[in-house]
Amino acid sequence: MTLETMGTARLIEHCSRLDELLGRHERLWRSNAFRDPDPGWLHEHPRLAAILLDLSEADLQRLEANPEPLLELLDPHVRGLCSTLAATEPAWVGAEPAPDTPFSNLHVPGRKWAQIRHFMAALPPATAPAVDWCSGKGHLGRSVARLHGRPVRCLERDPKLCAAGRILAGGLPVTFERCDILQDSPQLGPGDTLLALHACGALHERMLDAAVAGGSTRIHLAPCCYHLTPAWKAKARGAPDPGFEADDLHRAVQDMVTAPARVRRARLRERAFRAGFDALQRHLRGCDSYLPQPSLKAGQRQLDFPGFCNLMARHHGLELPVGMDLPSWLEQGWIRDARSRRLELVSQGFRRVLELRIVLDRALFLAEAGYAVNLLRFCPRTLTPRNLLLQAWRAR
Repeated sequence: MTLETMGTARLIEHCSRLDELLGRHERLWRSNAFRDPDPGWLHEHPRLAAILLDLSEADLQRLEANPEPLLELLDPHVRGLCSTLAATEPAWVGAEPAPDTPFSNLHVPGRKWAQIRHFMAALPPATAPAVDWCSGKGHLGRSVARLHGRPVRCLERDPKLCAAGRILAGGLPVTFERCDILQDSPQLGPGDTLLALHACGALHERMLDAAVAGGSTRIHLAPCCYHLTPAWKAKARGAPDPGFEADDLHRAVQDMVTAPARVRRARLRERAFRAGFDALQRHLRGCDSYLPQPSLKAGQRQLDFPGFCNLMARHHGLELPVGMDLPSWLEQGWIRDARSRRLELVSQGFRRVLELRIVLDRALFLAEAGYAVNLLRFCPRTLTPRNLLLQAWRAR
C-alpha cells in the first residue's frame, strides 16, 4: 500500500475547521440532557427540539446506531456540521482485508479478527522488526509475523497473557516482553515499527511519546478510549488547544453500534434506574440539581431498582423514607430517560467531530516531530466506530 502524506498546513487547516464548528455550536455539543433536562439550546432551536421529542422508539434507536441519518436530520438546524465533516473525514483505505489463512484466526474473537485483517491490509509490506504495543495475547503481532514474515516483539504487562501468547505463537518469530507501558520505558530501536490496534487512552499517548523519543521509523496506531487519560493535554503546538474536558473526551466514544442487544438492554435499564433516582433525589433534597452517580461494580449491576436507590442514597448520605412508592419513581425514570435520549442526539451528532479533533492534534504533534503523517479509515464502522488509523513514518 502506498502511503500518502497530510502536510502540516493541511492538518492545521482541518483543526481550524473543526475548532470553528465546535466554537459556534458549543451549547449544543456540550449539553447533557440527562443531567439537565431543560438544556439551554431547547429555546434556541425549538423546531429541532420538537422533531426530536416526537421520534418513535424505532426511529430513535436507528438514529442512535447510525450517524449518517442522524447528521442528515441535524444538518438543516446545525449550520456547517455535515460540510465540515465531509471536508475533514479521512479517506477510506479501500484495500481488501488481509488473507484469512488456515488456523490464523484460532483463539481470536470474530470481530477482533475482522479488525486485525483490515488493519493489516492498511500496512505497507515490510520486513523490519515490529513492536505490538499493549499486545494482550499478541493476536495482531502473530498475524503480522505470519503475513510479512517479520519479527514482532509484543509488549504486555499481564504475565498470564504473555504466557498464553507464547503458546499461541508456536514457531513464529514473535517474542513477548512483560512491560507496564505506563511505568516502564521499553527499549525501542530507530528501525522499529510500532503497531497498536485500540491501545486505550494513556497507553497510546505513551506510545507516541516513546516513538518520538526513540526515533521509531514507522507508527501505525488505531487509537481508542480517549477519556482514559488523567486529563486532556494538547500535544501539538501549531494549532490552538481546544481545551477539552473529561466529559468531552468521553462523549467522543459513546457509540453503541457494536454492542450486543443484551448490552444495550442492560444499558437502557441502568439509565432508567439512574434517571429515576435522579428525580427521586431532587425531590428528597428539595433541590433541582444533579448529583453525580458512581459507576456500578460488576455485582451491583444485578440490583433491582430499590436496591439501586438504597445504594445511591447511602453514597450521598440520603435516607429513603420507609414505604416510599419506588415503582412510581422508576416509571418516571423510564419517561425521563426516553426524553433525554432524544435530546442527546444533538450532542451525539458531534461525536466524530470531537474524535477527529483529538486525533488530528496527535497527528500534528508527529508532523511537528519530523514525521510524515496520514490519517485513514481502516475498517467499516460496523466493525468498530474507532476506525481511524494514524500512520507516521520518517527516513532513518
